[in-house]
Amino acid sequence: MGIGVGIIGWGAISEILHGPCLAGMEECEFVAVCDSREERLSHAKDVYGCKGYTDIDIFLEDPDIHLVLVALPNFLHGPTTLRSLEAGKHAISEKPMAFGLAEAENILRTARENKLIVTTHQNRRWDPYYLMIREFIDERRFGNPIFFQSRALSGPWKKTWAGSSKFTGKGPFMSFGPHLLDQILTLAPSGSYPCIRRCKIDLG
Repeated sequence: MGIGVGIIGWGAISEILHGPCLAGMEECEFVAVCDSREERLSHAKDVYGCKGYTDIDIFLEDPDIHLVLVALPNFLHGPTTLRSLEAGKHAISEKPMAFGLAEAENILRTARENKLIVTTHQNRRWDPYYLMIREFIDERRFGNPIFFQSRALSGPWKKTWAGSSKFTGKGPFMSFGPHLLDQILTLAPSGSYPCIRRCKIDLG
């Protein structure tokens, strides 16, 4: 058996991305899904043959689950990731990991104290255009950059809860913005390009 993975939240991101990816990974076994909606659980179980839970406490007690993937609305990322770590599970959180520095530091501290791994899902680090730009910068194919601008002017996420400050805390920025900010920070890590003075993120 590979790494037993359980997903909390069977919404669009899990159905379209996480489920198919896990099913195709030899290193992992898609063990279970936890969701409050019975119809969503039935869908996951029918497609992947995994276990389904509506009770998160019972889900976290499953000994076959080694790693929890938190795929809930943004405001639940921090509390649910922390809860998973406290239950002795490694954890991956959809971005953003938390709504503030103190919450993020508490999550990291809990992981260290329990000798567990915690990380954030940043799949946009593998976008072809981003990898190409990173290659150009790393190979110094042009002079030192002084300004970065990153845009995401459209997307189906804007018409869902992901565009609402009620669920995300800061509207669209806390849904798609972390991808763009992460790309900028990894393109220009601290000290590498001291000439950079400004960065701009535009979500339309």
